[in-house]
Amino acid sequence: MNFFIGIKIFDIVKNAIIFVIINKFSDSDNLYTFKLLMNLKIAITLFIAVVTSININAHDFESNGIYYNIIDNDSEIKTVEVTFKGDRHDEYKGYEGEIIIPETVEYSGITYSVIAIGNRAFEYCGITSVSMPNTIKYIGDSAFEYCPSLTSLNIPDSLISLGVESLFGCFALTSITLPESFIYIGEGALSAMPNLVDIFVKGNNPMFCSIDGVLFNKDKTELWVYPAGRSGEYKIPESVTNIIEWAFCGCGMLTTVQIPDGVTYIGDYAFIDCFNLATAELPQYITYLGSKSFANTALTSVKIPDSITSINSFAFSDCKSLEYVNIPESVILIDDFAFHGCDVLKQVTLPTNLGSLGFKAFFGCYSLNYITSLNTTPPTCGDMAFDEIDKEKCILHVPSESIEKYKAVTPWNQFKTIDSDVSLIKETSSEINRIVSARYSVDGKPVNAGFKGIVIEIYSDGETLIRKQ
Repeated sequence: MNFFIGIKIFDIVKNAIIFVIINKFSDSDNLYTFKLLMNLKIAITLFIAVVTSININAHDFESNGIYYNIIDNDSEIKTVEVTFKGDRHDEYKGYEGEIIIPETVEYSGITYSVIAIGNRAFEYCGITSVSMPNTIKYIGDSAFEYCPSLTSLNIPDSLISLGVESLFGCFALTSITLPESFIYIGEGALSAMPNLVDIFVKGNNPMFCSIDGVLFNKDKTELWVYPAGRSGEYKIPESVTNIIEWAFCGCGMLTTVQIPDGVTYIGDYAFIDCFNLATAELPQYITYLGSKSFANTALTSVKIPDSITSINSFAFSDCKSLEYVNIPESVILIDDFAFHGCDVLKQVTLPTNLGSLGFKAFFGCYSLNYITSLNTTPPTCGDMAFDEIDKEKCILHVPSESIEKYKAVTPWNQFKTIDSDVSLIKETSSEINRIVSARYSVDGKPVNAGFKGIVIEIYSDGETLIRKQ
């Protein structure tokens, strides 16, 4: 079989699977099953995107300047999706200006119903407005990604699903209204839209609701999307337990967020690129803190609760204002790039049970002067975990019985000064009867219990006390 014909057949099968999923489960009450099937759709779509990048024929036909792929040519109702212009989506021979998509289109004597906007159909295009018919059920992955001139987009009442990053980076859109039929939103679908101030949901939608223009699931336990065009402070409702992936992505004017203690899950990319977010206290019972969850924010300090066992990759990377972080005894893993580029972080205490530091975990933390590692066994480190740190200047404090162990392994042995100024690890504070993990002066230098002046005490339960003695 000709290779390109084989790919085209596979593509038709893929599209058939996608729309069987959407049509079969659009009325289902089982959102979990629907999400699993949509994830299958995403996996198939990503595979096809790679394979078909060398396909010569990117579309089946053109009509009135719009290009289409046939989805179903065998059923009683023939269907097509709108696709990108040109042979490949990344050639940027895209659409411009106003786009009016018809309900039906004729080709070779056959009438087709237009039911979808395909993956990447209008990506990076200079379109200004799109009118979609009430036959559109599905808007594909990256369908309108980075369309900065798009000021008008009607969401038809027939829409069921928004694909991954489908409207990501549509800078000019100010509001979105989702229909009653809508039941699935892909990750990042409404992210990085700096002028979006309201997301509304029509009627008695079975899956979603809007509270003051913020998108939640129906029972208000999951916060899905906070519009990136809003500024100032936001208090998350007490009913919320999960902050979904990408929920606050690109909210550049958000300065403070109050997270209720009932939140146990903060998804990947949840607050990424909230570059003015200076205050966000993590809830005390959180069990999952996602990859890149607070990357590139303006946080000055972070207190990680002792319900967390791992700090995931890039979680606080490029936090350029982060001066202080409390890592509790519960943490056993600090993953790749976790604090990469936190270039004003002055000191860090690594807990007793920490077993592993990931690749470039503290890379580029130029201001680190003191690192205290409480583990008697040196944690294993990924490559460049402490690169771009002045190891001539930065002092490493370790338990006295472990100095020779740290001097024997890389990268710990790269620090010029390794001392045992953590002899207070097992000391009990008579004032509040808790274990002191470390004690510092206000300039960040370790001090003993008899020090006179202002001291900063860090306790094994994660609390920090500043007092004069």
